[in-house]
Amino acid sequence: MAGDAYIKVPKSVSRMGEGRDEDNRIYRVFGGLEEFRGWYKAVTGKIDGGVIPMTWVPNYVGVSRAAVYKRVKEGRLTAFAFEVEVKGLLRRVFDETAKNQYVLVPMEEVGRWARAMDQRREARERRK
Repeated sequence: MAGDAYIKVPKSVSRMGEGRDEDNRIYRVFGGLEEFRGWYKAVTGKIDGGVIPMTWVPNYVGVSRAAVYKRVKEGRLTAFAFEVEVKGLLRRVFDETAKNQYVLVPMEEVGRWARAMDQRREARERRK
């Protein structure tokens, strides 16, 4: 499908944390406040074209949240995820609430997807 070209992820970003998930293009990092600051600076500073929060993508592209999550899960949209670590009494655990997971996506890929969707809408309108 149009809009499926991916960005080149710099090694300094791809080697952070756990690396890339095996079956998609999610680059995960787990950690605390200090790690979050470093992750944020690395991702926002090294990705050409910038990044936006994944929660903004549905509005930008004109699709549902489910469409965005499906595209990420299928590996058709790159995502950089940071999950905040919470120190437990006996071991470290990760807080899985949405407010403690930060996901950024490359604006270049989002823009390409938005243009493809615009073209589909225009083609549909011309057929009417």
